[in-house]
Amino acid sequence: MFYRLYFLNAAQRIAARDEFEAENDETAITIAGLLYDACSDLSSGFELWQSARRVVPDATKQAAAHPNQSSTAITLQLQSVVLEREEMLQQSQWLIARSKRLQVRVDELRKARFR
Repeated sequence: MFYRLYFLNAAQRIAARDEFEAENDETAITIAGLLYDACSDLSSGFELWQSARRVVPDATKQAAAHPNQSSTAITLQLQSVVLEREEMLQQSQWLIARSKRLQVRVDELRKARFR
């Protein structure tokens, strides 16, 4: 399934967006949470959508949207997906591409890939 992630600014307006594929809502929420965390220095929140259905924020899914951020806690496959999406965000024209936290996360995942 395809998902669209909207990064929100302090005024709760869209500051950036990304699209990715995930096998189910749980995986998509994990990916979205990791991407949001990586950009949280320039984003104050996010929404995750699957077509016209809003997946997050949903009160029942809020905790899942903030997964353990340790790169060792996520699978190698998920690390690859997150790294690819983070690199795409860095190359985008969105303001969020300047995130210092995003750069740190990309570097961490790149190093973890070669261990």
